Amino acid sequence: KQIVGVECKDATTSRFFQLRARREVILCAGAFESPALLLSSGIGLAEELAAMDIEPTAGGSPLPVGHNLKDHILLPRVVITNQFVASRSASMVSALKYTECNGSRFSFMLTDATAFNSLTPYFMARDLRLHTTGPFSKILNFLSEMAFRFAYCIVTLLVRTPLLDFLRYGAVSVPLALLNPKSTGQVMLRRKSKPSNTNIARRSDFELDIDLGYLSDPRDMESMQAGFDVMTEQCSDWLAGKEVLPGLRYPKKPGWFRKYCLEQFEPYFHFCGTCAMGEEDAGVVDSSLRLRSYKGVRVCDASVLPTTLSNPTALSCAALGLQFSDLLRKELGPQD
Repeated sequence: KQIVGVECKDATTSRFFQLRARREVILCAGAFESPALLLSSGIGLAEELAAMDIEPTAGGSPLPVGHNLKDHILLPRVVITNQFVASRSASMVSALKYTECNGSRFSFMLTDATAFNSLTPYFMARDLRLHTTGPFSKILNFLSEMAFRFAYCIVTLLVRTPLLDFLRYGAVSVPLALLNPKSTGQVMLRRKSKPSNTNIARRSDFELDIDLGYLSDPRDMESMQAGFDVMTEQCSDWLAGKEVLPGLRYPKKPGWFRKYCLEQFEPYFHFCGTCAMGEEDAGVVDSSLRLRSYKGVRVCDASVLPTTLSNPTALSCAALGLQFSDLLRKELGPQD
């Protein structure tokens, strides 16, 4: 099956137009949008495409597009201390340690407790927002989050300077990150408008339907517990003081760590794996980043990484792009 170009939508006139590729289409839309564009084009597993009301593209083999969504898992830990051990550096991270335990890889970071204060309204709203179901649930949850954000802004205006100074010099945050989780999620699509008269499925007809899959594999909970214990042992100087989270909020009762982990874990936003490079049925792209069983299209972004890396993905994606450009130069020759 030959891919010959892309269809675009003019943001001003809302008209669709097509761009033809002279050689190949290079898809670099990220771990969410790259699989979304392929799925809306009818490339994926036939039964899943049918469930999304998308006609599979004829002539191509089924590919597990959107599967294998992965991300690092972040677990916060906050300590009140009388020792100023974290600096206000541009990166917000004062110290970083890597370790491995029973096949699981972890990183421990030391920051002052204000490093991520801009996210406070999000965390507060997440903990306090109404958990309703029914036809008006989205509206009620949205209104509750806006109310919490407004209240946070008022409080910030009144007590921001002394409070942040106390947190900056009197508390530290020591997040634990699981770098090789076993859990996987999936990127899917949900139709939001009826098919047009042309019966062509377009990306704009769908919204993302993402199952992040965090901690869905029981081994990840065991790894987080092991990493927490290792952190307690190896980072005792960082943790010197009164532990607020999980210490005060989660008394050491049976099942406390599971509850703490499920309620407090955060995404690290290092998403990858949804158009994974791999062999035969397990992969969406091959080692040259070509879409399997299709001609004329390649994918080059974090979605092709088959597993999470032991570091943030930004520089890894830059290195991937550099290597991919070298590959294209070798294939096309100096004249192109």
